[in-house]
Amino acid sequence: MKLIDYFAARANNAPYMIKQKTKAIVIVNLIAMFLVMLNIVILVVINDNFLFSRYYVHYMLITVGVVSLVVVKNFEYQFAGNFFAISILSVEIIAVTFLKDAQDTFLPYIASYFIIIVFYIAGSIFASKKVLFLNGIIAIAGIIGIYLMHKDIAQEGKNYCNK
Repeated sequence: MKLIDYFAARANNAPYMIKQKTKAIVIVNLIAMFLVMLNIVILVVINDNFLFSRYYVHYMLITVGVVSLVVVKNFEYQFAGNFFAISILSVEIIAVTFLKDAQDTFLPYIASYFIIIVFYIAGSIFASKKVLFLNGIIAIAGIIGIYLMHKDIAQEGKNYCNK
Protein backbone atom coordinates (compact mmCIF):
# COMPACT_ATOMS: atom_id res chain seq x y z
CA MET A 1 0.00 0.00 0.00
CA LYS A 2 2.91 2.34 0.68
CA LEU A 3 4.14 1.86 -2.89
CA ILE A 4 0.76 2.91 -4.27
CA ASP A 5 0.64 5.92 -1.95
CA TYR A 6 4.18 6.88 -2.97
CA PHE A 7 3.27 7.13 -6.67
CA ALA A 8 -0.18 8.62 -6.02
CA ALA A 9 1.04 11.24 -3.53
CA ARG A 10 0.45 14.12 -5.95
CA ALA A 11 -3.30 13.39 -5.87
CA ASN A 12 -3.64 13.64 -2.06
CA ASN A 13 -5.31 17.07 -2.26
CA ALA A 14 -7.36 16.21 -5.36
CA PRO A 15 -11.07 15.32 -5.34
CA TYR A 16 -11.95 11.79 -4.26
CA MET A 17 -12.55 10.44 -7.79
CA ILE A 18 -9.23 11.76 -9.10
CA LYS A 19 -7.46 10.28 -6.08
CA GLN A 20 -9.06 6.88 -6.73
CA LYS A 21 -8.31 7.00 -10.47
CA THR A 22 -4.70 7.90 -9.71
CA LYS A 23 -4.40 4.92 -7.39
CA ALA A 24 -6.08 2.74 -10.01
CA ILE A 25 -3.59 3.72 -12.71
CA VAL A 26 -0.72 2.93 -10.33
CA ILE A 27 -2.24 -0.45 -9.47
CA VAL A 28 -2.87 -1.28 -13.15
CA ASN A 29 0.73 -0.38 -14.02
CA LEU A 30 2.19 -2.44 -11.18
CA ILE A 31 0.03 -5.48 -11.97
CA ALA A 32 0.76 -5.20 -15.70
CA MET A 33 4.52 -4.96 -15.14
CA PHE A 34 4.39 -7.97 -12.80
CA LEU A 35 2.43 -10.00 -15.36
CA VAL A 36 4.82 -9.07 -18.17
CA MET A 37 7.82 -10.07 -16.04
CA LEU A 38 6.07 -13.30 -15.07
CA ASN A 39 5.43 -13.98 -18.75
CA ILE A 40 9.15 -13.55 -19.49
CA VAL A 41 10.03 -16.02 -16.72
CA ILE A 42 7.48 -18.56 -17.94
CA LEU A 43 8.67 -18.27 -21.55
CA VAL A 44 12.30 -18.67 -20.48
CA VAL A 45 11.43 -21.80 -18.49
CA ILE A 46 9.36 -23.26 -21.35
CA ASN A 47 11.95 -22.46 -24.05
CA ASP A 48 14.85 -23.44 -21.78
CA ASN A 49 16.95 -20.49 -22.95
CA PHE A 50 17.01 -16.71 -22.77
CA LEU A 51 17.53 -14.63 -25.89
CA PHE A 52 17.39 -10.89 -25.22
CA SER A 53 16.08 -10.16 -28.71
CA ARG A 54 13.09 -12.49 -28.27
CA TYR A 55 11.48 -10.26 -25.63
CA TYR A 56 11.49 -6.77 -27.22
CA VAL A 57 7.77 -6.30 -26.72
CA HIS A 58 8.03 -7.27 -23.07
CA TYR A 59 10.82 -4.75 -22.49
CA MET A 60 8.88 -2.03 -24.24
CA LEU A 61 5.80 -2.71 -22.08
CA ILE A 62 7.85 -2.70 -18.87
CA THR A 63 9.48 0.57 -19.96
CA VAL A 64 6.05 2.08 -20.62
CA GLY A 65 4.93 0.94 -17.18
CA VAL A 66 7.94 2.48 -15.44
CA VAL A 67 7.67 5.75 -17.38
CA SER A 68 3.94 5.84 -16.69
CA LEU A 69 4.58 5.48 -12.96
CA VAL A 70 7.11 8.34 -13.13
CA VAL A 71 4.57 10.46 -15.01
CA VAL A 72 1.88 9.68 -12.39
CA LYS A 73 4.32 10.64 -9.64
CA ASN A 74 5.40 13.94 -11.23
CA PHE A 75 2.41 15.24 -13.21
CA GLU A 76 -1.33 15.64 -12.95
CA TYR A 77 -3.59 12.61 -13.24
CA GLN A 78 -5.07 13.61 -16.61
CA PHE A 79 -1.66 13.86 -18.27
CA ALA A 80 -0.62 10.52 -16.77
CA GLY A 81 -3.84 8.85 -17.93
CA ASN A 82 -3.46 10.22 -21.44
CA PHE A 83 0.17 9.13 -21.58
CA PHE A 84 -0.77 5.64 -20.39
CA ALA A 85 -3.57 5.28 -22.93
CA ILE A 86 -1.54 6.45 -25.92
CA SER A 87 1.63 4.60 -25.00
CA ILE A 88 0.21 1.11 -24.39
CA LEU A 89 -1.75 1.21 -27.63
CA SER A 90 1.17 2.57 -29.63
CA VAL A 91 3.62 0.01 -28.22
CA GLU A 92 1.33 -2.86 -29.16
CA ILE A 93 0.80 -1.59 -32.70
CA ILE A 94 4.52 -0.93 -33.22
CA ALA A 95 5.41 -4.32 -31.79
CA VAL A 96 2.94 -6.19 -33.97
CA THR A 97 3.78 -4.26 -37.10
CA PHE A 98 7.56 -4.38 -36.91
CA LEU A 99 8.71 -6.93 -34.34
CA LYS A 100 6.36 -9.91 -34.45
CA ASP A 101 7.56 -13.02 -36.27
CA ALA A 102 4.53 -14.97 -37.46
CA GLN A 103 6.24 -17.94 -39.13
CA ASP A 104 4.08 -17.68 -42.28
CA THR A 105 0.75 -17.60 -40.53
CA PHE A 106 -1.58 -14.67 -39.95
CA LEU A 107 -3.00 -16.05 -36.69
CA PRO A 108 -0.73 -14.01 -34.33
CA TYR A 109 -1.78 -10.86 -36.17
CA ILE A 110 -5.46 -11.70 -35.78
CA ALA A 111 -4.92 -12.25 -32.04
CA SER A 112 -3.12 -8.89 -31.93
CA TYR A 113 -6.22 -7.14 -33.27
CA PHE A 114 -8.06 -8.23 -30.14
CA ILE A 115 -5.16 -7.17 -27.91
CA ILE A 116 -5.25 -3.73 -29.55
CA ILE A 117 -8.95 -3.49 -28.69
CA VAL A 118 -8.26 -4.55 -25.08
CA PHE A 119 -5.51 -1.91 -24.77
CA TYR A 120 -7.87 0.69 -26.23
CA ILE A 121 -10.48 -0.18 -23.61
CA ALA A 122 -7.90 -0.25 -20.80
CA GLY A 123 -6.66 3.18 -21.83
CA SER A 124 -10.20 4.52 -22.02
CA ILE A 125 -10.55 4.16 -18.26
CA PHE A 126 -7.92 6.85 -17.71
CA ALA A 127 -7.90 9.01 -20.85
CA SER A 128 -9.72 12.18 -21.84
CA LYS A 129 -12.25 12.25 -24.69
CA LYS A 130 -9.75 13.83 -27.09
CA VAL A 131 -7.22 11.10 -26.40
CA LEU A 132 -9.90 8.44 -26.85
CA PHE A 133 -10.64 9.86 -30.28
CA LEU A 134 -6.91 9.94 -31.07
CA ASN A 135 -6.50 6.37 -29.84
CA GLY A 136 -9.41 5.29 -32.05
CA ILE A 137 -7.64 6.76 -35.06
CA ILE A 138 -4.35 5.15 -33.97
CA ALA A 139 -6.05 1.75 -33.54
CA ILE A 140 -7.79 1.88 -36.92
CA ALA A 141 -4.66 3.09 -38.70
CA GLY A 142 -2.57 0.49 -36.87
CA ILE A 143 -4.84 -2.40 -37.80
CA ILE A 144 -4.94 -1.29 -41.44
CA GLY A 145 -1.16 -0.83 -41.39
CA ILE A 146 -0.60 -4.30 -39.90
CA TYR A 147 -2.76 -5.82 -42.61
CA LEU A 148 -1.07 -3.88 -45.42
CA MET A 149 2.45 -4.65 -44.20
CA HIS A 150 1.68 -8.35 -43.85
CA LYS A 151 -0.79 -8.72 -46.71
CA ASP A 152 1.17 -11.59 -48.26
CA ILE A 153 0.79 -13.69 -45.12
CA ALA A 154 -2.92 -12.80 -44.89
CA GLN A 155 -3.42 -13.77 -48.54
CA GLU A 156 -1.75 -17.16 -47.95
CA GLY A 157 -4.14 -17.73 -45.05
CA LYS A 158 -7.11 -16.80 -47.24
CA ASN A 159 -5.92 -19.21 -49.95
CA TYR A 160 -5.48 -21.94 -47.32
CA CYS A 161 -9.05 -21.46 -46.06
CA ASN A 162 -10.50 -21.60 -49.59
CA LYS A 163 -9.04 -25.05 -50.37
